[in-house]
Amino acid sequence: MVFLSWSDLAPLQKTLNFAHYKLERSTDSVTFVEIATTTSASYTDTELTNCKTYIYRLIAVYNVSPGPAIESPPSIASAITKADMLPPAVVSGLSGQISADNQSFTINWSTVTTNLDGTSITDLAAYRITKSTGLFAGATATFYVTASQNSFIDAVNSQNFYYKIRAVDTSGNESPDSNIINSSIRPDITVICDDGKTRLSIPSEISAELRKENNSTGSDLMITPVRLAAEETGNVLKSYRFDVKRADNNQSVPSFAFSKPMINVTFGFLTGSGVKTLAQGDQKLSIYWDNGNRLISLGGHPNFGEGTISVLSSNPGRYQLRVLSDTIDTILTEGSPYPRTITPNGDGINDRVFFFFEATNAPKEGRIYDLKGAFVANMTPGPVQDSSLVWDGKDGRGNVVSRGIYLYKVSLGEKNVTGTVVVAR
Repeated sequence: MVFLSWSDLAPLQKTLNFAHYKLERSTDSVTFVEIATTTSASYTDTELTNCKTYIYRLIAVYNVSPGPAIESPPSIASAITKADMLPPAVVSGLSGQISADNQSFTINWSTVTTNLDGTSITDLAAYRITKSTGLFAGATATFYVTASQNSFIDAVNSQNFYYKIRAVDTSGNESPDSNIINSSIRPDITVICDDGKTRLSIPSEISAELRKENNSTGSDLMITPVRLAAEETGNVLKSYRFDVKRADNNQSVPSFAFSKPMINVTFGFLTGSGVKTLAQGDQKLSIYWDNGNRLISLGGHPNFGEGTISVLSSNPGRYQLRVLSDTIDTILTEGSPYPRTITPNGDGINDRVFFFFEATNAPKEGRIYDLKGAFVANMTPGPVQDSSLVWDGKDGRGNVVSRGIYLYKVSLGEKNVTGTVVVAR
């Protein structure tokens, strides 16, 4: 594409039988072809060949009656078209299937139909697939398949490999990396961060919800990690936001959540200088999650051999790894229950009350009572597995309760905590 503009004729000149501007184009400075007539002072020439020189002649044409039209001497300019700089959209819709004998693995993905900005792509050339032996390992092999393909079969010989895909256009532009899929019997989709440890893994039981046929957005979805380095001060060791985006136009979908708390959010024990594995007796670590109102401590399940701590959740979004200087023996984390007043009218605003606590394998139970002590309902697991319970303002038969004050009792193993919440209708 070439955009041409010029100084328009003065008003007086335009009144003297001015007809139009004639624009001609050449690739050799010898043969010119008329490409447009216009009365404006600009023109956009499209459908050109990349990396080629074009010469343009601009001529003012005047009508003279009687007699032929008169043309001004031509003004000449040249332009070199550049290659397309817009990359294709990210490859999404990943799924995988191991063969019955565990010898080969088939990867499937959705055909890329747009550029990264959401415009239609017309120059998709190929897909580039890289294969690694570990999530954070370098590529051990690279494969190319044509733009007409959206699947690939690789020999794995009962080994677990990790694959990511890029779309490539005819100008050589490549999309960002896809999320990663592994060649296990139940393939995970994994999002990796830049610190060599932190990641978000989505098991095959819920990863299908990222595909357009299984969610309400009408688009395949991808998850992109964003490091929030400015927040990594004081007791905050690491801070990341996992953004959910439409694959077709790269727009954020901030309200997306998975149907089950099965995504594994894993942080490495990291300091500013790199990886530091903490021993059992060191300071306590906790993963914090932004619930839209505040950051809530979720605790976490540490793996001291690997140097990681993890929680299971249904929500992408903003997470932090913090080191806690004091260990306070509490049941519910600060800010729980949240909100303390609910309006269970189905509008999606304050319909439920959440109870957060640090991740534990101990038995977890939550019960709701009225002020007379009569049992109303059991709580159900919340959005973060092992770290939350939730009540939806309904009794055991599924009916919304009357307005008023209700008692709660949360039991974690042998520990109990009680308090009140308000239902307003």
